[in-house]
Amino acid sequence: MKKNNSYKGKFALVGNPNVGKSTIFNCLTGMHQHTVNWPGKTVGSAEGVTKYKDNEYLIYDLPGTYSLIAHSQEEEVTRDFICFEDYDGVIVVCDAVCLERNLNLVIQILEITSNVVVCVNLLDEAKKKKIKIDLKKLSTELGVPVVGTSARSGKGIKNLLEMAVKTVEKPKKNTLIVDYPQEIENSIKKIEKTLERTNLSSRWLALKLLNYDSFFIESLNKYFGYNFFDKKLKKVVIDARKDLNNKKLNPSNLEDVMVTSIVKKAEEISDNVITFENVNYNKNSFETIKTIEETQNKLDMEKEFMMLGLRKLDGVSISKFEQKFGENPIYLFRNELKKLVEEDLLEVDLDDIKLTTKGLDLANLVWEEFI
Repeated sequence: MKKNNSYKGKFALVGNPNVGKSTIFNCLTGMHQHTVNWPGKTVGSAEGVTKYKDNEYLIYDLPGTYSLIAHSQEEEVTRDFICFEDYDGVIVVCDAVCLERNLNLVIQILEITSNVVVCVNLLDEAKKKKIKIDLKKLSTELGVPVVGTSARSGKGIKNLLEMAVKTVEKPKKNTLIVDYPQEIENSIKKIEKTLERTNLSSRWLALKLLNYDSFFIESLNKYFGYNFFDKKLKKVVIDARKDLNNKKLNPSNLEDVMVTSIVKKAEEISDNVITFENVNYNKNSFETIKTIEETQNKLDMEKEFMMLGLRKLDGVSISKFEQKFGENPIYLFRNELKKLVEEDLLEVDLDDIKLTTKGLDLANLVWEEFI
């Protein structure tokens, strides 16, 4: 990556919403920060400067996002930054209390770049809930450095910055591989053979092209400055998609299958590194989450937001849902949503379904007890 002469290096700070990413950013940059806007987007972000051993480093605080499968402006901004912008490393902030859910984003980023440091934040909260995370084992599983922090007290921040700088100075080759179904793996290999050599991961690029995201292809062409997705490459991708379609992997379920593979990988890693002690079930919370999860399954929010549990319903765009599925979710699931609104768990306005404060508290409670 190219360096700006005034900075020793640049880092992207990424994470799900509500993981303490902004607190990490403030700890690193203090008052040396300002807001930035992305061209053509209504999404805002921030950048700031931090110092390490008399050298200055620029930190980009990217919009909070649950995935890089771009269905929102936040996801698109974060994905395009990590793919195409000038930076040296990525710091991915995770919530120690809900680590498995957060690993979905970590894995997607690792498919793009190995210049990553994983920050497991809120360790103090995890300790209160008797959740133990083997950070060394997690680092081995992911193939990148992992640092634990409790950002509200400033614990671990210095170590996080030091590890980020070391990662840039001595980058490692990516060792994490998501195992997709063999039919998809075969298609990836066919597309990879056609791709010209670039600074982007050929495997990840093949995967994205196979999914045929027109907005991403447009971003690719802008990045390279020419028609990267030319006739030859397009034919290979179309043929690969036809082969998959013959094996019942079509545009309506291909993305779901890919997402499922990522979720499965996150589950496998979590099972190996997380220990829960004295976790009790709250039956009332369990019944509420069960009702909400049934609604979420109908809404098919798994591929929309890469979320697990109650939080899937937070920030659902009514117009986007209607455009995609041909039905208004307020009408389609009026009975389920009405109950949740009556319980003050959801708010529904002209174009959004959002968790209330009570709903978000319940979501956190469920993650504490239901995992």
